[in-house]
Amino acid sequence: MKLKTIVFFLIIFTAILSANDSARHQYIGLKFAPTLNFYKNHIQNNLQYDRQSGFQIGVFREFNLGKLTSIMMEPSFEYTSNQFYYQYNRDSSRLITDKILFIELPFYLRFKLGDKIKFITDIGVNIFTGGVVLSNEFNEEQERALNIRNRYQGLLKLTYGAGMSYDISPRLKWSVMLRHFDRGGRDNFSSNQVSLNSFIFFKL
Repeated sequence: MKLKTIVFFLIIFTAILSANDSARHQYIGLKFAPTLNFYKNHIQNNLQYDRQSGFQIGVFREFNLGKLTSIMMEPSFEYTSNQFYYQYNRDSSRLITDKILFIELPFYLRFKLGDKIKFITDIGVNIFTGGVVLSNEFNEEQERALNIRNRYQGLLKLTYGAGMSYDISPRLKWSVMLRHFDRGGRDNFSSNQVSLNSFIFFKL
């Protein structure tokens, strides 16, 4: 069994065991995250990717399971510009740009240490990620040849990170997380992403 599957079932099992207690300690809030993406196509060796920036925006809900742990659900949208060079032959290449809107649904198991200022780390799975191509420079024949559409979909992708949290008041807190996420694809494409996540929490 893969690590991402184990993490997924661990989160679900923990949530079930702690359902009654966590219902009394919940936060909702907003998330914003600049991202840096490192692309790799495993089939077409003549595709050379540059790392590209983008951003995520979304909402979240955190269920505290105690002083040290919580579960977070973060449905979000991500916009990124995927830019790479398609080399036709040894002497010529073409710069290609795709603009993609991703829809993602990650779940995290979070660990916290501290009082008003906390060190936090989390591990989770993105149970779904799907990308919609807003614009690109390929025609349909080139897309089929390079499996362009297939690369923007994936299930159960592992993600993890670490950061700090600050309690502004009993009902309001703010945190910053640095996370890594391997979006993957079907068989031929992966995107290793680093994101700087900023959260604002409101206690229910």
